Amino acid sequence: MKYFSLIISILFLFSCNPSRRINLRNKSNNNAEVIFKLKEDSAKTSPFFISNSTRVNFNLKNKKPHNWATMSFGLGKWTKASIKNIADDLESFEIKHTKDSMLFNTEDQIAQYLFAKRKGTFKSRIEITLH
Repeated sequence: MKYFSLIISILFLFSCNPSRRINLRNKSNNNAEVIFKLKEDSAKTSPFFISNSTRVNFNLKNKKPHNWATMSFGLGKWTKASIKNIADDLESFEIKHTKDSMLFNTEDQIAQYLFAKRKGTFKSRIEITLH
């Protein structure tokens, strides 16, 4: 019985697939905007294709409850391959913020930025926090 519960516990731990998410948070005193611009050829198949537009804007206010946004990308963790796959769908990724506006125009720039922002035990979250 002791081994049975141990085996069940191990199976449970290995069968838990976390949800891959990108979390956007604005903790600054100013409003911010995060823009994902999709490539035309991947627009209809990309998880970023939300509202029949190749441009996805998130206007993050400086006060709760409108200072965050979350996107879900299925189960698993953010590996280099999964981030490269997402970055391949994007023409550009831009963060407009009073302190430090950033524009990423290439797949490599986007992938490197997102890969560096992975968080969590299973690296299942990408946290983009503006201060």
